Parts: sequence; C-alpha cells; structure tokens
Amino acid sequence: MKREDLTILVACATNDKKHLVDDHFGEAAFFMIFRLNDEVATEIATIENTAASDQEEDHNHGGGAKAKAIIEHFKTYNVDVFISRQFGPNIKKIRKHVLPVIMKTKLTIQDDLDLCRARLSDIKELLARPLQERKHLTLKGC
Repeated sequence: MKREDLTILVACATNDKKHLVDDHFGEAAFFMIFRLNDEVATEIATIENTAASDQEEDHNHGGGAKAKAIIEHFKTYNVDVFISRQFGPNIKKIRKHVLPVIMKTKLTIQDDLDLCRARLSDIKELLARPLQERKHLTLKGC
C-alpha cells in the first residue's frame, strides 16, 4: 500500500483530553479527532459531545437515537475509526459506519494512537471489509 493509502481519521473518546474515557464511547465529554498514518498522529479537532446530555430520554444503553446522534457528530469529518476503552450495545449500530477499536490499555491517548499506528495495516484491512462482515478490533498494550 502507498503511504497515503494508510491515512485514516480516528475519534478518541475522552473526558480530560489526555486519556481515553473509562466509560462507553458515547459517554465521553469530548471527542478528539486525529489524522493517523504510519509516521504520525496529528490532532485536527476536538469536539464536545452533546449527544450524551441531549439523549436523556434514550439513555437506556443501546438506544438508537443516541447512536444516531454520535454518528452525526462525525459526518463532516469522515471519521473511519472510533477509539475507546468500552462500547455499549450500540457497537452493532456504530460499526455500520465506522470501525470501533477497543483499547485494553491504561495509557495516554498518544500512546494508544502509537499502538494503532503499529496496527494500521490491520485496521485498514478491517475497514475494507463489507459492512456486514465488519467486527470491532481489540488492541492490548505490551
């Protein structure tokens, strides 16, 4: 693959802008969006998660309205991957639009992005699969 073929956009779920949230992706206070390639992760935006507070009536985990609101956050960015420590039942709806990556680490966002960069070919391979065959990816630190 050519280098430009290995560039993806990822959204990291965070409360403190330094670590991934320890809750479901959709419960994060912020989403940090990065352009990721095999050499570097470059932050391109940080957006506030308004879906967590806007969907109180649909706060039962797995409610479709919340998943739809989360996906809407990222339409203008064309995000390929969501990164979090956890995803709720909406993971089935989310993976029809993006690849969920579950990080089984307790590292900083930058360290987690480095781990994703090391597995970028695997991530791109999963993104290339038909939606009905797409699953999530779980990454563990060393």
